[in-house]
Amino acid sequence: MKFHPIEAFRNPVTRPRAIIWVGALLCFVCLFVAIAVGATTSFWFCAEICHSVQADSINSYLNSSHKNVSCVACHYKPGKSPLSLIESKLGAAIAELPPTLMGTFSIPINPYSALALNKYEFPDNRCTQCHNLNNRNVTPSPGIVIDHKVHEDFGVTCTMCHNRVGHNEYGIDLVLSDPQTGEPAFMHEDFMLMTACYRCHDMETNKPATGECLACHTPDFNLVPSNHDVADFLGRPHADMALDAYSLVQETIEKHDIVEPNEKTKTAQLRAITDDVDGSAAKKAGYDAPLPLAPVAAINYCYTCHLQSFCFDCHGMDMPHPQQFLTPVSITDVDGHPAMSKEEEKAEKCVMCHGVETETQFCTACHHGPESDWNFDMNSDWTMVQHAVAIDTTGVGICTQACHTTQFCVDCHLSMNIIPVSHEVANFTYPEVPAMTIYGVEPAKATAAHALSARTSTEGCAVCHGEGGFNAQFCLDCHGMDMPHPDQFRRMHSASDPATCLTCHGYVEVCSSCHHIGATATSNWMQLHGVATIEHGSSTCAGICHLQQDCVDCHQADNVVPASHFASDFVQGGGHVTQFRADVDNCLFCHEGQASTLANSPYCKGCHVLDMPHPTGGGAEVFPHSKEINDGTYDRPTCAICHTQVFCDACHHPESIATEPWYTYHAVVATEGNAMDCYRCHQETFCAFCHVRVARERSGR
Repeated sequence: MKFHPIEAFRNPVTRPRAIIWVGALLCFVCLFVAIAVGATTSFWFCAEICHSVQADSINSYLNSSHKNVSCVACHYKPGKSPLSLIESKLGAAIAELPPTLMGTFSIPINPYSALALNKYEFPDNRCTQCHNLNNRNVTPSPGIVIDHKVHEDFGVTCTMCHNRVGHNEYGIDLVLSDPQTGEPAFMHEDFMLMTACYRCHDMETNKPATGECLACHTPDFNLVPSNHDVADFLGRPHADMALDAYSLVQETIEKHDIVEPNEKTKTAQLRAITDDVDGSAAKKAGYDAPLPLAPVAAINYCYTCHLQSFCFDCHGMDMPHPQQFLTPVSITDVDGHPAMSKEEEKAEKCVMCHGVETETQFCTACHHGPESDWNFDMNSDWTMVQHAVAIDTTGVGICTQACHTTQFCVDCHLSMNIIPVSHEVANFTYPEVPAMTIYGVEPAKATAAHALSARTSTEGCAVCHGEGGFNAQFCLDCHGMDMPHPDQFRRMHSASDPATCLTCHGYVEVCSSCHHIGATATSNWMQLHGVATIEHGSSTCAGICHLQQDCVDCHQADNVVPASHFASDFVQGGGHVTQFRADVDNCLFCHEGQASTLANSPYCKGCHVLDMPHPTGGGAEVFPHSKEINDGTYDRPTCAICHTQVFCDACHHPESIATEPWYTYHAVVATEGNAMDCYRCHQETFCAFCHVRVARERSGR
């Protein structure tokens, strides 16, 4: 039979049993809820289940004076009914479970103490349920005066000051990192610090709350902080402390994108504390709700005791030095430190902090160090030792553009009769070895020290020699022409006075290195030009730099015969023919005629007699000459001018050898061969005439 709860209650028989079961079920549910609520409000459940990923928060809780107080005592509104407590727990579970599982939770939790600053999320009754100020004897730290009632009347809640009382992070190591960014956890701001008080208190205007010392400290309290009680505090220690405080404020302002607290913003902040229900006042004041107060780190630690004018009254200028002071638009800028250092009163202020320059070298270490791109040596004199080397290395522009005028350098050098060290090297004006041009490959490079120095920076030269760079009047007076040589110099320099060139180059072969292919720095060109002309020809000489007559005049004046003419094979060996065919222009320098007809010019024909080259014929002879020799047109002495008997034998007697005359060797050929070949040229009686004549001469008949 199917059980039906409604029917069970209607049936008198089953009604008692149904009532018993329903009562038992309700008792079980109530017991389960009671146990569940008790378990989920325990420290074990909060630390091990819900907030197991928030180890830093758990450790800071265990490090606090509230470690024996349950979590829900502070984190849930007092007086909640069990049902509202269950509702809150379910809502928190639904809200926090997804980011916990997905790793999108925040580390640290509640990073900027938003809960502590929101009086609706964390009202005073969470504290006053235990700490009743009406019957509690408040025991502040020695020397501290605190009127809780006044703060309460102004809407300042407990956690706006005591934000870390339940989670003390002092003395513990934070071990977590943000799961999304990987950034390590950082400590929460402590609202019990004096800088936190000055989120509302103000030394300048006493609004919205006074910043007077006696408002919060007893008359016998030592107002000088212990960190001021160090040796020479007014020296470097106080400067470092002030700079750290200033830097922290600037970093915080940039991080939170806020303006530095002043009277206007503090008034808005106070209104946010007292009236801001939905966060609109906080947003209007420039903060993300619910953050009605400026971050503690945005309050300058020094200004909790001193007025902002305190530093200026002592230093006589804004501190820390503004950017315009450090890097003025010019050295005459009245707000820049170069100009201020020239004012006696302000210069004394500089000495007050930075010491006497001759002792501390404070200015020199910066201006002649990083600002000059130089590694300044504190143990080495700047003026007499370092600055010359530094200027040679980095150039003088860093000096003249930043601090000094060029006249400053001139006045100093002249007063001390100082010549730059660089000018004293042996090769400052002239190079030790003249620069050579590798013709067609690489032009000559500057090697004199003054040229190399000028190429690095002409600004250093201008200090003494005037403006104008390479073409300053000082340079022109010596060089006599624009420097470096302009592009058209190659085409126009032939009109220059060689003496002007020698001013810089100072070497007899300076022209040869470029103009004369094959020239060297070790040998005179006149000794080399003959070989070079034979090898490369004379076309680059005549018509470009020299006239043809220049060569003739020089050779004739010195009675010079080209070295090639002394070769043993120059005349009969065909050497002159080879040179003629290689470069007829060379011949024209000395021998009158035209290139196309030079071979038959009077000079050549005066020796050759015959047309050159020999005319060719249509018969068996390459050069018809047999008939001409026989009829006396040509004679053997004329042929012998160029040709030896060996030359004739090579054609007429192909069996001949160059090492033995034909008239002694022909017997071997005639005996071994066919003597009839001889009669193609000779008469039959030619042999008999010679043999009989020789036999008679030998027999004496």
